[in-house]
Amino acid sequence: MSFKLLRLVLKVGHFFAITPGFRKNRTTCPEKIYAYGVVAFITLGVAVSVFYRAKDYAKFIHIKAVVQITLDATLYVQNIYTVLTALTKKPLWFKLLKNLKMVQNHNNIREKSHYCLFVASNCFFWSYQSYMSYIFANIMGLEFYKQFAIEYFQMYVLFFVNFAFFVVVKMLLVRYRNLTKQLRFKLRFFEKLGNRRLGFVQRLDQIQFDICLLKEGVDLVNDIFGWQILFLITYATLQILVYLHLAVMLGFQDIYMIVYIIVVIFWYTVNASTNIFLCDEICNEGQTILGISYSLEKLKTGDEIQDLISTIKDNFPRFYAARFFVINRGTILGILDAIVTFLIVMIQFEMTQNSTNINFVSTFFKIPFYSTLRPINLLVQIILDVILLILNVHTILTTITKRNQWCKLLENLKLDRENNSSFVVANVLFQLIHVYYTVVFTLLLGVDFVKEYAFEYIQLYSQFILYFLLFATLKILLGKYTQLKACLMEEKRPMVSLQVIKAQIYSLRETVDVFNDIFGWPFLLLITFTSLQIMVYLQHIFVKSRPSPATIISNVTVISWQAVCTFYNILLCDSVAHTAGELLGAVYSLDLELKHIENFNDFVTALKDNVPVFAAARFYAINRSTIFRMFNAIVTFLIVMVQFETNYSQP
Repeated sequence: MSFKLLRLVLKVGHFFAITPGFRKNRTTCPEKIYAYGVVAFITLGVAVSVFYRAKDYAKFIHIKAVVQITLDATLYVQNIYTVLTALTKKPLWFKLLKNLKMVQNHNNIREKSHYCLFVASNCFFWSYQSYMSYIFANIMGLEFYKQFAIEYFQMYVLFFVNFAFFVVVKMLLVRYRNLTKQLRFKLRFFEKLGNRRLGFVQRLDQIQFDICLLKEGVDLVNDIFGWQILFLITYATLQILVYLHLAVMLGFQDIYMIVYIIVVIFWYTVNASTNIFLCDEICNEGQTILGISYSLEKLKTGDEIQDLISTIKDNFPRFYAARFFVINRGTILGILDAIVTFLIVMIQFEMTQNSTNINFVSTFFKIPFYSTLRPINLLVQIILDVILLILNVHTILTTITKRNQWCKLLENLKLDRENNSSFVVANVLFQLIHVYYTVVFTLLLGVDFVKEYAFEYIQLYSQFILYFLLFATLKILLGKYTQLKACLMEEKRPMVSLQVIKAQIYSLRETVDVFNDIFGWPFLLLITFTSLQIMVYLQHIFVKSRPSPATIISNVTVISWQAVCTFYNILLCDSVAHTAGELLGAVYSLDLELKHIENFNDFVTALKDNVPVFAAARFYAINRSTIFRMFNAIVTFLIVMVQFETNYSQP
């Protein structure tokens, strides 16, 4: 992204009174009159729209009416707030532009204009709006325009604010990545040459200044866009919920409507998730810069490195949605949780109040097994199969695309002795469990079972190898942290110097970061797959009618194996983090004389700042609470499925 694109965005936004202009000047009286005129236009249009929609809203069930009214209110408030923000927060915009320009000049950053992205986004927006008009005008006639004409402008305001936020955050990300690139160059320079030039210190001062400017820029973005992002996330969540509900209720009767629903869900999903991922990526760049600074400290000691580390920690970037919550990858999980919960409730209300049955989505599929499933079972089964496929493909691609990370991981995890017995035992257990499962269901379903699930054996074995890689790596990490703890507690006076131990702590934290880079997404997929598989198999055991004893034993064995593999690796992650946390207690129990040596406080600070954190693709931290969240999801699903079975079984 570049200032050329931002200038274009601000010019177009200024024309619609939703952003200030690019030139720095005071708000004039005609601009205020024009802005208030836009507010009046939106308000009048919404009032007319509500008047014509009221009779349709009266037909909705209560929960659906609440969702629809909240959706309309969110869009209206967002539009009005956008226009007023363009008037009242003009100085903040120009302060943000100044900071971005200063960092660009300091680092000679060259940016592409990306005009094509703006044009393509606008084309896609108006294309799907035109398609929507074509579909609903054929269904509703002139009534459609009476009810929804004002939404063309409202939706464009929403889209434009979302795009403006994307451009600004992308510019911040480019500048953070440039600082990361500079520090990586310094690190490689010191590792290879051991250079100690004074120019290095001067350059660090410039980097610190840029970090402060960028943090101020992030704060300005939070001030300008904080409420906007809250509105955007809320609106996108409700829209996805409404259209998913519509898809489930309609089934696949009207292919044109289904295409429209898919396009709308795709549009709002991409809009919301892209900006959330960008915010998270900036936070991750801040964490990367901090990690590189710690690596520099291993090679060069001095106040300048400590000052850099302190500056980074005090100016760490974080994005907030009007200070209600931090915007990171976990926000996406919160959105999904809200969508799934409300969708289930809305479908339940619809089934209770309507005598007609929902059109099964499964009729669209011709696969024998899928065609017997009800909508929610079908959705879970498809997600389960897709996750397993993605996991297998990702595992293969990771070995190709992340060779440097693998080499770094293996270099840091050096072993004095080898033990292959656990791998042999795990293989034997895997084979026994899946051979028994295959025999039971082959006798039950015949050769069709082999046709449908033969390839899945290879997929599951690939998953097993991944589980064992996680297990082996985490066991080595746990052993190394345990050795450090034993070293610190050795007669209250460690035989190894604190500087050496600090270097080992930095190395282990770097190893954990590499582990997260390699195994973050696989761990997320494994946890999700395990939760869904346990849901499916427990449903077969408790909800389905009269399963045979052999089937029950087979299902229990499979889910027990899957649960043990996942839970044990989660507990290993928690044990590594817990053992690393105990190092601080071991340090405080050292002899008093040792506590007065030089750099002791720096050592304690290094321990506090380098506690390992395992993350599932940065969506959430992996610890014991992860297991409870999995149980919560499983129990909730089973309760819902029992209720669904009860409703479907009623005449």
